[in-house]
Amino acid sequence: GSSGAENAFYVDGVNTTNSEYGFQGKELNFEFIQAIEVKTGGYEAEYGRATGGIINVVTKSGSNQLAGDVFGYYDSDSLQTSSKNVVGGTPGGFKKKDYGADIGGYIVKDKLWFFAAYDQVRNTQDNILPEGPSAGQSVASLSRRNLGSAKLTFSATPSHTFTATWLQDPRADTGAINDANHSLIGDSATYLGRQDFGGRDYALRYDGIVGSEWLFSAQGARHHETNSVGPSTSAGDAIEYIDARS
Repeated sequence: GSSGAENAFYVDGVNTTNSEYGFQGKELNFEFIQAIEVKTGGYEAEYGRATGGIINVVTKSGSNQLAGDVFGYYDSDSLQTSSKNVVGGTPGGFKKKDYGADIGGYIVKDKLWFFAAYDQVRNTQDNILPEGPSAGQSVASLSRRNLGSAKLTFSATPSHTFTATWLQDPRADTGAINDANHSLIGDSATYLGRQDFGGRDYALRYDGIVGSEWLFSAQGARHHETNSVGPSTSAGDAIEYIDARS
């Protein structure tokens, strides 16, 4: 019965729930993911701060075999029908490019394993301006993402394991900012700008077995994310300031 903003999102034990609105904050390529677990109640002690569900993602780890992938995805508007004009800017053509690679294996067999992955995403969306002296012209919205994942797993003994995880999803949107807070109506300085999202996460985890009855887990993590928006010129800054004062 809870809303999406009341869920909590974990990646390798790191709480990546968006700190501003409560939605998912960490962006991952599916090629990085080993398993996804959804909990709807009866959470273990390591989970909390949620009245909805728990979405727990486990990223891939290395093994005693060297293995990897190279992947690429491309999509465009070549088979898309023409858009009808709408108020606030009409979607035009688009291109979506998604390329990356991952590799995993061992540094010391049966002791120390590694996994690393990188994914570059480049999306372009053209927008047809609706009115004014530039009506009918096209402006582009550009989005760049650099997704990454790395993990080291060290087995000190069969009963004691240490895992270090690093994740990143920095994203920069430039050109025409066309979202719920900005429209393509008016002076170009009001919608040409830059938005930055995402960040880098770090985690260190210990799992151990002592005797035949005791299980121990401990983890320290840091989640960082950015959400900023700014105009592309000082003129746009002045316009936003005047709008705020009015």
